[in-house]
Amino acid sequence: MENKTKPKGYWTYEKCLKAAIEQGTRNNFRIKASGATKSAIRNNWLDKIYKEMNHFLFLKVNYAYVCRV
Repeated sequence: MENKTKPKGYWTYEKCLKAAIEQGTRNNFRIKASGATKSAIRNNWLDKIYKEMNHFLFLKVNYAYVCRV
């Protein structure tokens, strides 16, 4: 059986942010990327990640709107 745990130090700020953006919402990030979420909480990155995640999603939605018009 394969061990799915990541080695200590695996979740850097950039990897946590990438995982958050891939999940799309805070709830999906919390559920589907629980290791990244725990690392973000432990390192006090969670608020900053949520802020950047919202900014990225805002740009993505606005881009889709501009392309449709």
